Amino acid sequence: MIVDRNSLPNYTRLPGQIVPLKPLIFNNAVHSVSYYETDIKCLQNLCDSWFNNLGGAEVEFSPVAPLVMANFISCPDLIYPEWDGSSAQMSLTELYFQFLVREKKGELYRFIPYRFVSNSAAIIPAARELFGIPTTDSELVMKVAPEPYSCSTQAIRVFSHNSQDKVWMIAKLEGDPHGTTKIPPKRGAENKAFEFLSEKLKRLKLKEDVLRMLASVTNGKFLNLKQLRVPASTNKAFYQAILYYENQATFSGFMPITEKVKLSFPIESDMYPVCQNLGLNAEGVSRQVLLNEQNRGNIPAKCSEALAAFRYQGSSSLISTGCLHEVRLNPNPDDLPSKVSAVPDVFDRFIAGNFDAYFTI
Repeated sequence: MIVDRNSLPNYTRLPGQIVPLKPLIFNNAVHSVSYYETDIKCLQNLCDSWFNNLGGAEVEFSPVAPLVMANFISCPDLIYPEWDGSSAQMSLTELYFQFLVREKKGELYRFIPYRFVSNSAAIIPAARELFGIPTTDSELVMKVAPEPYSCSTQAIRVFSHNSQDKVWMIAKLEGDPHGTTKIPPKRGAENKAFEFLSEKLKRLKLKEDVLRMLASVTNGKFLNLKQLRVPASTNKAFYQAILYYENQATFSGFMPITEKVKLSFPIESDMYPVCQNLGLNAEGVSRQVLLNEQNRGNIPAKCSEALAAFRYQGSSSLISTGCLHEVRLNPNPDDLPSKVSAVPDVFDRFIAGNFDAYFTI
């Protein structure tokens, strides 16, 4: 049955689902933000595979700088409204990697290809179901130096016939001496962050609007791809859309980090190839090494040193959402778009590996 948007059925709320409505409010979140130089070709490849190669899409995105931002966040006061008019409160810890892209008509967006969260029954379904952001349940630790921040999650490291899932440490950040300590209030915190980055990133000769968006960390529009797979098909989507949500943030405190901040990837996983896809070039994580059984579990990763790092404290809220491109199921299944495999999909890779298994969907 094909219906128009005004005749869409009501969403059926299933057990365990908490999908908040806007505005989603983050109060007094402490951010540890670091910026890493990367291979811009890798960022362009992500833009192409997620957005630019979609059939019929009239939008086109390109990275504006060879920079990836890593943001560890501790939010003690996350408030989200429920469908019945009530609201709930919880704490949240997360790590995400983002970079900035510009649409061919000129507008800047933030793109988060990897996001890891803990302590949140709301963020994971909200991010995945509403916006398509590949958000993963993880264990995040933010302590005071010399203890590093770390992010661990359950993953299959190498897709093969005898692979098993296991909890792996995906990323480690060393050098922030403050942990989740609150930052003293400071007037003009966002301008302080802009001035700090302008000096630290001077060599890259970035435009002012790019620097200001880099400095504001969570302000602006976040871009992502939402898609729903055709049942029993590995490469067709019956719904595919390029969506965005707009976030509004205010700084209450800013603190530059003067110590050397280093980001490392203890392992590179087929499920989460963060280092390779973002062009951060960790040492010893090539595909050949990963597939060598003798080297599994003991692969060193080269640390990437941040060009700049700072901490800020502030609040933000999701204020609007939008759609830039949308494809829906029509009566002819042959005209369906191919599913984008930008993020490795376990089901796809099992099928590709000719596993002796049958799936009933």
